[in-house]
Amino acid sequence: MRAITDVAEDRRAKMLSQFFLQELTRRDEEALRFILKHKEGRWFLQRLLEQTMVTGEVFTGNSTTFYNEGKRHMGITLLENIRSLGKEAILLRQKGELEYEEAKLKANELALELMDKEE
Repeated sequence: MRAITDVAEDRRAKMLSQFFLQELTRRDEEALRFILKHKEGRWFLQRLLEQTMVTGEVFTGNSTTFYNEGKRHMGITLLENIRSLGKEAILLRQKGELEYEEAKLKANELALELMDKEE
């Protein structure tokens, strides 16, 4: 038979655990919203998503596939976290994607200009 203090202690530990998880979720959401609201944050987010290979091919035909799938899973989780924040967060992520692609195109144009000058 369990003592009343054991039951109370279990209940207290469960409540603390639940509070901690709620606090983690709140802070994660707050941080993600902050990242999405700033151009530099959106840049970082897009670089991170690119590195997770979330939209690319991960199959290699060997055990590296498992490693790549792990990275991809993290990218998918990040995208799901953004979606869970609602429409504004989704639109900001899309804005970041456009900003990122525009920066890549501009860098490509500059590289081509430099190559033309060298020829």
